[in-house]
Amino acid sequence: MKQDEQWKVGSVVKALQILNCFSARRTEISLAQISQELDIPKSTAYNLVKTLVSEQFLRRAENSSNYLPGIRLFTQGYCARNSIPVISYAIPILEDVTRTTGEITYLSTVLGDNLLVLEGTYPEKRTPTYTTGGKTLPLNTCSAGKMILSTLPDSVIERFSRRGLAASTPNTIITHDALMREMESIRAMGYAIDNEEETMGIRCASVAIYGGSGRAVGTISISGTVRSITDDVVKMALPVMEKAAHFLARMEYAFPALYPDDFECQGS
Repeated sequence: MKQDEQWKVGSVVKALQILNCFSARRTEISLAQISQELDIPKSTAYNLVKTLVSEQFLRRAENSSNYLPGIRLFTQGYCARNSIPVISYAIPILEDVTRTTGEITYLSTVLGDNLLVLEGTYPEKRTPTYTTGGKTLPLNTCSAGKMILSTLPDSVIERFSRRGLAASTPNTIITHDALMREMESIRAMGYAIDNEEETMGIRCASVAIYGGSGRAVGTISISGTVRSITDDVVKMALPVMEKAAHFLARMEYAFPALYPDDFECQGS
């Protein structure tokens, strides 16, 4: 533990790290995996897990000895959503973008090295398999994440790149040089495109919601199929997306944007 973090309660940190082992693609985990990944004895992992189960933050899987996220996380997620006022404020604005474009519209922000989707609005042709609030994506894999990165200095993007670039599809940008070329293109255009980089068959376009520092506190995105999000549709959608982003920038203080410590920087 770092010298300036000695105030942290170790058992609480470990319990939270257990919860952070779960993701959208990993909804079950075993006690052995928890012990190995957190580098703690099985007995310690068992006691922590048993405590989390008793408080309904974890639950046992029905058909195995694995553990699943507990129902208490579901209810706390609702509380967390209600604590972010910009979501309710933004919904009518997102709906306007959806009505104009006929596509799904997302409001997102940054959470560490990831994009965090706050909310989405859907046309009548809603894609039922696509989820919204609470979903996280590596910044380099989607148009909104790349848009956020493009508002940061190159030195900060390099630090992000050095940590390793996740790959979601064969189209994902996974090298530093390619990422920097993409940053130049986004800055020149003023918007970002996801060409099947997060999900095959899905294309997205994003604009930044700028904070007073000049870097993005969030993004407005439209998402659809590669057939529906054509270049012409993007050009048609940009004015309404930019208007929405400009309006939401008035509430920059309400965005829960959380950059990593080494993303703290001056200027651009």
